[in-house]
Amino acid sequence: SAQVQKIPGAYGVETYVNRGILNKELGKLDKALNDYNKAIKLNPNHAKVYINRGNLYSQMEKYDMAIIDYDKAILLNPNNDIPYIGKGSINGILSQTDDAIANYTKAIEINPKSSIAYNNLADIWLRLNNLAKALEYVNKAITIENSESIYFQTRGEIYKAKGLYENAICDFTKSLSLKDDIKEAYKYRGECYRELAKVTSSNEKEIEYNALAEADEKKYEELNKLAHK
Repeated sequence: SAQVQKIPGAYGVETYVNRGILNKELGKLDKALNDYNKAIKLNPNHAKVYINRGNLYSQMEKYDMAIIDYDKAILLNPNNDIPYIGKGSINGILSQTDDAIANYTKAIEINPKSSIAYNNLADIWLRLNNLAKALEYVNKAITIENSESIYFQTRGEIYKAKGLYENAICDFTKSLSLKDDIKEAYKYRGECYRELAKVTSSNEKEIEYNALAEADEKKYEELNKLAHK
């Protein structure tokens, strides 16, 4: 019978990777890094470990190290969209707009169903105030994946920027129905209610909108305090 070829350290690699993921989720970032380093030592050609370590470095704000790991992952597996998304995310943080657009576009080229790449592109075009392009990309993201809270949050921000406050409120409400602790969604929805209160000719509506705005502002403050504890 044919012998199964064993890859040296293969089993150890997965153990370290899984423990690294767990440590990262528990906020034990140094321990997670140690696990990923051990995994890479056992198998230096494991593309996914470089992605995991790149994500960790990004979370630790060690962006140069993260980019090195994403590039290594791309070298090992050029057909994976995830490291391009990782690089695009860092570009966005560092305001390297052209690089971010290039990396997200490459991710979509590799994986046309990469909803996160479409959403992140929409976010960049929103920042650049190209609202038509931003809306086009976020709609693609929502078409691919319509249960992701952040995509409705992005589209809500685009509608808000366009002055379409009722549309924005619908999307922020949808976003919060999927994940009810997004403080920005309360903040922006409250701002939309304030804008509607200003333009309504109905005194009753004005009171209603301002009350809704106040409730959202209060919720935003509560979540903000929790985030800074």
